[in-house]
Parts: sequence; structure tokens; C-alpha cells
Amino acid sequence: MVYLVARRTRDREAIFEYLGEFREEIQGEFEEPVEWRPSDGTYKLVLRREADLENRRDEWENYCEWLIDRAERLYFTTGTYLADFDAK
Repeated sequence: MVYLVARRTRDREAIFEYLGEFREEIQGEFEEPVEWRPSDGTYKLVLRREADLENRRDEWENYCEWLIDRAERLYFTTGTYLADFDAK
């Protein structure tokens, strides 16, 4: 699972709502669904992948590559929009 959480607590809701304006564009960067979770004050964007860590050690490298790829894509995709948010 990869998720994005705002650093500054007071900005979390505003950032989440702002990114929501670009929901389709952000989703378009990923093969899997992006879950938008405005729960318990954390306002998460979540990406998931099934992984059997106990029984599929031969897949660990693929799991790690997926995790790194999605974290980078999430960072750069949302960063494009957040640069404009920070300017406000």
C-alpha cells in the first residue's frame, strides 16, 4: 500500500480537496484504482497491490519495484498540482 498524507495538519483537508479537482488526471497515471479516503483526519490517497510476503519470497523484488514506482509516481503526479497549491 502506498499513500500520501499532508505534512501540515492544518492543511490536510484543503490539500485533499484541492487535489480532488484533479482526480481524473491523477487517476490516469495509475493502472490500479486510486482510493480517496477522507477518514480520521488523515485524508489519504491509497494505492493497493496484493502481495503474499510469507509464501512468495521470489516476488519480493517485484513487490519492492511496484512500491517504489507507485510512490514516485504519486509524489511527482501530486507534486505538480501541489506546487500551485503552495503558491496560493
